[in-house]
Amino acid sequence: MNIVWTERGGPEVEASRLEGYGSKLVARSVSGQLGGSIAYDWSEDGLIVNLKVKAKKLAA
Repeated sequence: MNIVWTERGGPEVEASRLEGYGSKLVARSVSGQLGGSIAYDWSEDGLIVNLKVKAKKLAA
């Protein structure tokens, strides 16, 4: 299953702030609990997050 999250119009984000506790927690949850991967696309227009997870790992 592919989930895409898009954000536009927010404040600029420094690259050094991308490896914080929250980012690490999300990455571990997606890869460990959901058997997937996460990719970030940072551009001047905003952020696009692409989550690939195993559908059978999601709760109904």
